[in-house]
Amino acid sequence: MAFKGIFAVLATAIALVAATGSVRAQTPALADVVAAMATDDWTRADAMARQIDAEAGRGDILAAYVAAARYEEAGRCVEAATLADAVIAAIPFFAPAYMIAYRCYSQLGRSDVAADRLRALSGVIPPGPERDVVDQLLQNEEARFQPTVSGYFNVVPSSNANRQTSQNELIPGLPWIIPEEARGQAGVIFQAGAAVAQRLWGTDDLYLSGVLRTDVRYSTVDKEFDPYFTAELPLTFRRDAGTTYATSPYVRFGLSDNVHTLTEIGLRNRASLSLSEQQRLALELTFAALERPEDPRRNGYSIDGSVALTTVLTETVMLTTALDAEFDHTDDATLHTLEVSARGRLDTLLWDGLLVGLEGTIGRRFHNRPPPLSQGADQTDTFLTGRIDLSHREFAIGPVMPSVYYQYTRSWSDNIYYDYNSHDIGLTFRTRF
Repeated sequence: MAFKGIFAVLATAIALVAATGSVRAQTPALADVVAAMATDDWTRADAMARQIDAEAGRGDILAAYVAAARYEEAGRCVEAATLADAVIAAIPFFAPAYMIAYRCYSQLGRSDVAADRLRALSGVIPPGPERDVVDQLLQNEEARFQPTVSGYFNVVPSSNANRQTSQNELIPGLPWIIPEEARGQAGVIFQAGAAVAQRLWGTDDLYLSGVLRTDVRYSTVDKEFDPYFTAELPLTFRRDAGTTYATSPYVRFGLSDNVHTLTEIGLRNRASLSLSEQQRLALELTFAALERPEDPRRNGYSIDGSVALTTVLTETVMLTTALDAEFDHTDDATLHTLEVSARGRLDTLLWDGLLVGLEGTIGRRFHNRPPPLSQGADQTDTFLTGRIDLSHREFAIGPVMPSVYYQYTRSWSDNIYYDYNSHDIGLTFRTRF
């Protein structure tokens, strides 16, 4: 397989992660507070927090967070939760305060309130392994005593809904025309899903749940109705206040216009580790065996991994850097693919509740065969995406939380079918019952 260029992608990813450290260096005051807390120097941490609060012209908000962390460490969860809630009310984007409130309310037997804090935190954290872990904790809290239902609905108008080339000729100057159905077409993608979860067994730190999920996709371009059905048994282990592991065996079936197209059996593993009060590391690794009855050449297995570093730069700004990789091993060796990418995302809170997320991704996809009509090097694709997300913490339609995004995608390839660009505008609704 051709892996030419993979080091360029990894170098870009390393630069993104390194950027985290350089940005942190611009916020030494907050870093000093965190360092003092890590060494239990609470007097110094409190003094610096009060200085930061005074310079910001606000009440003792950061000082309240320091006190909440100190109370939690001392086992005084009533005081810790009260102060953490005050911090959340004043600075809704400060994720560490949510975790203190969640842990303390859970220890106090207030699962309903603990779930509320996790639900709010899930709305703050951008999509990725870290949010997946938070959502898993939320699911366990909500399903502690009775089944819970969650759902989503996406509407995505796209200038290139089928992600195909805009070219007409397969090779310029030759009379080989690309069929219209293989060219990019504007359309709308509809996605919807619902999940039912029930906690089956557990203690405060180890619990097993059962989840049934249905996801449906429809595109106005291919006009195919594609439902997927998933059953999984997530086992979650919370080792300590800052470390959570989850492993989920699952089975997934896919249909397309009532034709069985996919059977997937896999194991999904996640971990969320606290590196400091400012930084968390999230990891995800999935192994899956795949069977595609309509295309047996693509039977095989896949390995999908992700690692993300989330850094709280200030009380209202969060930076996430991530590396992702996916390898598909098919029965037909010429269909093997490896995709690697690096992501950087900046989330900030503006105007008392407006959440703005800016995200960029760069990646490469390596194929195990040359592009069509070529006997040269194996096909490689390079892709770049830019995205902006907008949502508001205080805006909801009943139990439904809407958000909107715009995304631009550009793909370059030595296979003309994979050379394209697209503009997407998505409206997403999430809810829990």
